[in-house]
Amino acid sequence: MASRQGPRAANGASAGKLKSASSSTRSPEWILNELTGYLRTSVWRKPIARFFDKYAAGFEERGKRFDKTHERYQDLGEGLLDDFLQSAGISLRAFDRALSRADAVGGKERRLLEQVMATDDEEVFKRMMIREREARQDTESDDNDDDGAGRSSEEEEEEDDSGDEDAVAAAATGDSDGSAEEEEAAAAAAVDGRLRALNQKAATN
Repeated sequence: MASRQGPRAANGASAGKLKSASSSTRSPEWILNELTGYLRTSVWRKPIARFFDKYAAGFEERGKRFDKTHERYQDLGEGLLDDFLQSAGISLRAFDRALSRADAVGGKERRLLEQVMATDDEEVFKRMMIREREARQDTESDDNDDDGAGRSSEEEEEEDDSGDEDAVAAAATGDSDGSAEEEEAAAAAAVDGRLRALNQKAATN
């Protein structure tokens, strides 16, 4: 990795001084495979995720704040890479040689390796941070949409409840109207009965 100073070794010396008897025999493919495996562990993922959470939302693409944010990422990333190089017994030279072939890697592995390359490459770092910033903006937008949908559902439920109440009232009114009609019919039948009785009496006389 062509860093400004190279990853720092745990004892403060340049990681370029790290040596392993077997590192020269390890292929770039093997190193990249080991690296991507390491990048999937919580040892790497958790501190990088905390960095994104802290700096991605308000990320600025230029100026002093950009420089400071990138420097913080360099310090974090290079420190984590130091641990990886030493534990895997990989020299910085072998690591740089393997990382130079990262362009041939695709898919999710490529995205993981960008997190490493971003420690030194400002353009890669900027692209990565913009992506993280947009992802958080999309998440906030989705949350707001969900809140709006929740309010709409509540309003719809209130409208449904109101409609139910109207239906109950209408049914009650309908029952009342039906009862009145029955009373009117009964009264009319009674009148008809009286008239028939009077007619019969008159005919008899």
